[in-house]
Parts: sequence; structure tokens; C-alpha cells
Amino acid sequence: MRLIEAERRRADEHKALLDTLADLSSELELTRVLQAVIERAVTQLGVSGGEVAIWDDERHELVVLASRGVGKDSTGTRLKLDEGAMGAVARTLEPLIIPSYGEWLGRSEKYSDITVHSVMAAPLLIGRRLVGAIATVHSDPERVFNEEDLRLLNMFAPQAAIAIENARLYTEAQRQREYFESLVLNSPVAIVSLGLEHEIVSCNPAFERLFGYSSEEAVGRPLDDLISTADTRSEAEAYTREGLAHAVRGMGRRRRKDGAFVDVEFLGVPVAVDGERLGLMALYHDITELLQARREAEAANSAKSQFLANMSHELRTPLNAIIGYSEMLQEEVEDLGQTALVPDLGKIHTAGRHLLALINDVLDLSKIEAGKMELYIEEFDVPSMVEEVATTARPLIEKNANRLEVHCPADLGGMRGDLTKVRQMLLNLLSNASKFTSDGRIDLEVERERNGGDEALVFRVRDTGIGMTPEQQDRVFEAFSQAEASTSRKFGGTGLGLAISKRFCEMMGGGIALESEPGKGSTFTIRLPTVAVGASESHTIA
Repeated sequence: MRLIEAERRRADEHKALLDTLADLSSELELTRVLQAVIERAVTQLGVSGGEVAIWDDERHELVVLASRGVGKDSTGTRLKLDEGAMGAVARTLEPLIIPSYGEWLGRSEKYSDITVHSVMAAPLLIGRRLVGAIATVHSDPERVFNEEDLRLLNMFAPQAAIAIENARLYTEAQRQREYFESLVLNSPVAIVSLGLEHEIVSCNPAFERLFGYSSEEAVGRPLDDLISTADTRSEAEAYTREGLAHAVRGMGRRRRKDGAFVDVEFLGVPVAVDGERLGLMALYHDITELLQARREAEAANSAKSQFLANMSHELRTPLNAIIGYSEMLQEEVEDLGQTALVPDLGKIHTAGRHLLALINDVLDLSKIEAGKMELYIEEFDVPSMVEEVATTARPLIEKNANRLEVHCPADLGGMRGDLTKVRQMLLNLLSNASKFTSDGRIDLEVERERNGGDEALVFRVRDTGIGMTPEQQDRVFEAFSQAEASTSRKFGGTGLGLAISKRFCEMMGGGIALESEPGKGSTFTIRLPTVAVGASESHTIA
């Protein structure tokens, strides 16, 4: 009889366990699952109450999310490892019976205001991974949990752990889905998802606003039929095919429902799950206003460059007359013996030459920006050109008590480039060096550099002048930019020389670099190919 009773009891327990598993599996909302777990545990074990906590891996704590009949609503209580009964089993991963909770030394202060007698707790595990913990309590002093109670709890706990984990994963998936759905629905960027046949599967409100089609009108139709024209169809279909294989981006013009056109920047990314390609997601950003603003800016810049070019030409004519007449007057007054007028005429002549140089810089820059600057390519001997530049620059350098040292091998050979522009760049660098250096030394070094099959000529202008801070170096090659206001007031200039030199270098396929330190001078380095890149495209002097 005892054997039959034991078998019947076990059969009832298994049936109750299966019923519990069926009930818990039918619910996926986490809060409801947790409440169902504790309700089932209280009913099956015949106890006064209990509570369920889940493991917060980020904070390394248990948090109680469901409770019943423990003397207070403990929902929201957080327990550290080893804190209270559930904290203890969370650390050991072993179940625990506490015959008299009031006398137990591990009792948590958070439960000091409740009266329970016997407590039984167990970890909720999947494998050896902690999902949470469950505790059951009884307020009857006559009822003490025993090994049979613990066996029942241990049968119940794994099923509860699986149900809780499933609910938590489902809840997290739901939260992520709602999050991304919210992003798509509220995104100002038009988003559309396509199937493998390029048909529209879904689109967001921004897509409807941009192209004028409702979701009902768009879904199921081929995207490229909807928003492209005969002229753009092949291009659009090519982008769609590429987007099914890999990420693709571009710009183009697409058609709205009302027939109007919109300029868009688009991005297409393939959608795949477990390696299976499902379709494509495309994003469209309206850049009509941006392109219009760019066109207007380019037109304004072109107009500015044209204006500067025209004004520079208009100013150069009278300036050349002023310079010429000042030279003639200097000669005449010297012949007449009126030497007192010579210094003033010299100042007029010098000021005119200076102003003409500034206007020439503005004209050069405006030509470059307007795309009208040409290279005049010719073969020339580099050492001869360097000697000529040094001769021209030496009086200006010595004016500030500086010394010029030239290091250029006599057998350096020649190059094929724009002689005038190379000379202009070197004179500009030497002029700047002399302007910002006093009682110092300026070096002009030239060498031929070989890198594999490529050859370049390297020109370095090094000075011992005032140098520049990193902030000043960042903007030194910008047009109309100088180191700082105080420098501009003290040394003058328009800040165009280095900007023009940089453009000239780039036109010939080279570059210019700067190394500087405040108080220790600066080194400008120009690298130019021995055969200018623009040689085959520009006016060439035989």
C-alpha cells in the first residue's frame, strides 16, 4: 500500500508539474510569468507565501519582481550576493532550508519588519547560469520545511527558470523590435524595405511624404517602377541589384507621384537572417535644397572670382602707369638736381610696386578658383633657376640683417614644369622668411629625391625666425589668413602667398608642407615631380 501511495503521489506531482509547465509556457509577458511562477509554487508546495527575483547581470544583484504572502509587498527589493536567503543561494547555486528565519544570522535587514517562521530558497538555473532565485515561506511555527519539500521545489525550479528566461528573451526582443519600429516610423529619412524581386515590402511615413505614395499604394510594387523614369531606370535598377549583395550608396534624381523630381542621396544595405538573403533596405535623404545651396554658392564664388579678376585687371593698368611715371620722374629730378624730391618719388614707386604685387596675388587666386589658371610647361635647369631666385631675394633678406645660405648641387639637373610658378613660390617663401626673421639665417636647400621609379625635386626654405604655434600652422595655407592679428599689423601682407603656392604645387602634382616651432623658426618644404603632372594637358613651351 505504501508503494502504491508513493507512486500515486509521484504521478500527481508529475501531472502538477506538467500543468505548471503548460501554464507557464502559454504566457510570455515577463511580469505575468513571474507572478504565475510564485502562484504555482505557493499552491503546489502548500506554503504561506513566497517571492521570485531575477538576476541583474549588470548590477550584480537580485531584484524581486513578484511576491505573495510574505508580510509586505517586496516587489522592487534588491539583494546583493549573500544577502538574505535568495542572496545566499545565488552565491552558492545550491538550495537552502532555514528552519527558523528569525534566528538565522544571514537574515537581511530589508526583511526585519516581517514575521515568518520557516524559509526555503532555491536558485533558478539554466545549466549553471543563474537566472534568478525563488523563496517560499511559512508563518506556522509548527510547519518546518523538510527534504521532501525541498525535492518538490527542486522539481519546480528548473521549469520556472526556463519559463522566466523565455519570457525575458521575448520581452527583450519585443522591446528591441518596438525600439527599431519607433526609429523607422519617426525617422526623417525615407526608409523602404524590398523583397528579392525588388518589390516594396514596407515603407515609413517619411517615404510617403518624400515620394507622395501612401503605404497601401506602394507595398507590392517594384520600387524602381515607382520612383524612376525611363532615363534613370537602368541606373536605379543597377543600384538595387548591387544593394541586394552589398552596401551601396549614391546620389541621383528620383520621381514623385505628382511627376516632380527630387534630388536624393541614398543608401542600400542587404537584409539577411542566418545567412539567408531576404531582401534590401533602402534609405533616401532629400538633398534638393542642399544641392541648390551648393549651386548658388558655386555661382557666387565664380562671380566673386570673376569680379576679382576684372577689378585686378582694371587696377593694374593705372598702377603700371604710376610705377612707370614715378621711375621717369626720379630720373628727371635727378637730372635737374632736385635731389630732395627723390626719396618721396622712391616711396611712391615702392608703394606702387607693393600694391601691384598684392593685386597680382589676388588675380592669381581668382584665376585658380575660376579654373582659368594654366601651366606653361618648359624644360629648365634647376641650379640656374635657384641661383637667379637667390640673387633676386638676397637684397630683401639682407635688409633685416639676415644671411642667406644656398645648398643646391651644380649637377642637380633640370625639370619639366612651370618655371615662372616655381620661381614665384620660392621667392614667396624666401620673402616670408626674411619678413619674420631678424639678425638670423635663412637656408634654401634643393635636392633630388627618388622613390621607386618616381623622381621629385625637393625645395626647402628654413629660417630662424619667430616660428608658429600649431593653431597658426593649421590655417597658414588658407586664403586671406595670417598667423594672427598682431602679426598682420606688424608685418603686413594679405595672406595669399602661401595659399597660391599650395595651389601651384597641387596643379603640378606636388605639395607643400610646414614644420615650425614658436621662437625656433619654420621650414617650408615643396615637393614637385621632375615632370609636372599637368604637362600633357597645359600650354607647353618647346
